Amino acid sequence: MITRWQFPTGALGDAAVAVAMLICFFVFRENSFASATVEIHPEQEVISTGLYGIVRHPMYMGALLFVVGLPLALGSWWGLLFVPAIAGLLAWRLVDEERLLVKSLAGYSAYRSRVRRQDEWFTYRGLETGCFVRPRSRNNRFAIASR
Repeated sequence: MITRWQFPTGALGDAAVAVAMLICFFVFRENSFASATVEIHPEQEVISTGLYGIVRHPMYMGALLFVVGLPLALGSWWGLLFVPAIAGLLAWRLVDEERLLVKSLAGYSAYRSRVRRQDEWFTYRGLETGCFVRPRSRNNRFAIASR
């Protein structure tokens, strides 16, 4: 029996999982070098089209959405307790991968200056302003967009 509380959260979780899988599909379609191992291949180039033109690591964004959506879809509130730890591990891996890409992949530094990372998309300036802050560039100039 589905209760009123389970239906909206379950549907939201289902939608999040579906979007996460769609993101991963588009990542693999756009980037044939995407893999579980962080490594640079000799013929690898910077990809800045598709989702890579919006965010630097779209697969991590999809993975985080999946990790949040799955417990909601299954109705497991206990599963949400693991989200911060998994998000921390993804962030650690993302920083490690960024270091390798800057050091070893030609053109990645220029790409980095053009495309935001996940954590740069949604930063909150503070409760007192009620505005979301979106970095325009890497030198901390901000564009304010009110809620």
